[in-house]
Amino acid sequence: MSSKPLSVNAQARKVLRSHGITRDMLTETNELWQRFLCDALPKRQLHPRDGSVLTPALDRKEVYSARVVAICLAPSLAEGLFGVKFNGTFATKELPYGLLGTETCTKLRSITIDLLLAFLERTDLSQEVRWAYYQHMVELMGILPQKSPELETLYQAYPLLDPNVFSVERSSICDSSGYRNYERLLFSYAPLAIKLRADAWMQEVVVREESGQSTPRRYWERALDWYLRAVYAALGNLSCKVPYEASLLAGQFDFLLQQDIGARMLFDPGMVGKLFATLEQDKKAEGHLVLRRRLARRVMSEGSFRPYQHSVYQRMGLERMIACLRDSTQPSDQAFVAQLSEIAEQMAEVTDADRTAHNAPAIAEEARNAQVMGHLRQMKQ
Repeated sequence: MSSKPLSVNAQARKVLRSHGITRDMLTETNELWQRFLCDALPKRQLHPRDGSVLTPALDRKEVYSARVVAICLAPSLAEGLFGVKFNGTFATKELPYGLLGTETCTKLRSITIDLLLAFLERTDLSQEVRWAYYQHMVELMGILPQKSPELETLYQAYPLLDPNVFSVERSSICDSSGYRNYERLLFSYAPLAIKLRADAWMQEVVVREESGQSTPRRYWERALDWYLRAVYAALGNLSCKVPYEASLLAGQFDFLLQQDIGARMLFDPGMVGKLFATLEQDKKAEGHLVLRRRLARRVMSEGSFRPYQHSVYQRMGLERMIACLRDSTQPSDQAFVAQLSEIAEQMAEVTDADRTAHNAPAIAEEARNAQVMGHLRQMKQ
């Protein structure tokens, strides 16, 4: 006969006791704790739960800050925890990671990690709670020392593929995959070594699926599609830096160049300039010149650039491709330089009116498709 799972209250107290916080120290009748609650609750700092109350808690005693962490992270306060009851939904989205990253908070940080891992094992968690816990985990990985055993513990416990399978309508597939956890880690402040391990894992999954050794859990969870999505997202905001190191980005595109992605284009022309600019900054690898030349050849083979579709970012991409191929000794590269230069000249001559007239049929077709999809959704309802 299986034993009944611990309540949230019992689970939190068990973790705190494992860190030397005795049963007597966890009593709810303590006058100082009651005074703290009276100060915090009227300011709505604990309703819903808010990590900002950790700062005043630290001014009193470590045991109180540990209680507040438990209250902030508990998946439910319906039964009450340390004198605090709250019947609303889980609301803790962030903790003061800057505070938890300091040398004076090593014990509290350790308590926070153990509470997270303990609560994450519960089988009654909603997806909202799980996502909040995953976010806490990657944030904590971003403040831990690189050789910290706790960093390894968090990484091992963090599921790069969410164990929950999302059941979705086709219209919302783009936001419904367990691989969002991989993307979340990639865009975090976790150390490069951790991101490289995660990326190597994702590449292995892609290779297994594409070679037929394994199959996706659902048809919309093809690993290669989600790998491409993550890379595109990193390059997508053209006005911001890539959210991780150039060496990782280079490894991703080196891997993608080896994959058969069918008729789909590997590159959005608007991303090429940002991609090349990022790779050029990696001086340790001499700007990844060989990779940039391979990428430029791939772009040319895809025929991504069109005079009537140009933008400032596409022109920047053209210029950077010309620059990296110009000194190549391969005859085919010199032919590419001539083609790129010709396209650049054509782009400079195209007026806004020409571009509008040329793109009008495609825009009209897109509008018709959107109208048809709208009618189909209405019929489903």
